[in-house]
Amino acid sequence: MSIFGVSYSQISGSLGIIPLEHAQLDPSYINSEVEEHKSVLTGHISYVKKRIRSKFKITVFLCNYIGTDVYDKYNEIYAYKDIPFYFYPHIDGNPVYDLYNDPAEFYMTNFEPFYLTQDEYYDALIIEIESTVYNSLLPIAIAPPVGGYGILYGSSYGLGL
Repeated sequence: MSIFGVSYSQISGSLGIIPLEHAQLDPSYINSEVEEHKSVLTGHISYVKKRIRSKFKITVFLCNYIGTDVYDKYNEIYAYKDIPFYFYPHIDGNPVYDLYNDPAEFYMTNFEPFYLTQDEYYDALIIEIESTVYNSLLPIAIAPPVGGYGILYGSSYGLGL
């Protein structure tokens, strides 16, 4: 459980809202793009740090859903495989924002079902998502705990967590 949210993740887009109640979030949200510049004359290499994109790896434990909910949840997530969506790291918080304080669009870059507890059908899956735009990491302050949990404030919610 993160101090920046106390609830599960959620995907939201044109096909509706998908709560990910039984999922583990592995964020690597501070991924800078670095461009290498090499001098043709001297061979000197310099690196230019570009902006930051958010990436998340999410393990969804389908085995924790009961009955036909396993297939429904799999199909709901699979439907977003090729279309953009918004991502809420915690349903009780805000989505990840771009540089202009608008919700950042994400695409699914990996969709990998696997066997976890048995070998008859897939009962877990790993999805990796990446923002299509640069994200903001502007001033962020953590307020004193409210009800035992911290709340993230600031001009942007760039970290997303």
